[in-house]
Amino acid sequence: MANKHNPMPGKGVLYTQTDKKNAKAPDLRGQLMLAQDAKAGDIIKIGGWKKQTPMGELISLSQDTYVPPDRNQTQYPVEVNAPEENYVTEANSGANEDEVPF
Repeated sequence: MANKHNPMPGKGVLYTQTDKKNAKAPDLRGQLMLAQDAKAGDIIKIGGWKKQTPMGELISLSQDTYVPPDRNQTQYPVEVNAPEENYVTEANSGANEDEVPF
């Protein structure tokens, strides 16, 4: 089967082997382009999805690069309180309630 997968960082695909030469040959074969450098002994987390395509069934792969947020860091958005002199009130607006058009 011709490989028409366009490699992208963190993505890959496994195709079913339709032309196995012997019983010990892999059932699936494909590729995965890593999104980050890896060295021997590193564990790379991946996810896979079965997909039906005109070329047959394949498994789409994605490298799991999710890093949970550090709970000790400030999470955004953060509420910001403006200084009191910036608040508009009836007393400092200069407008009369009777002048409001609605």
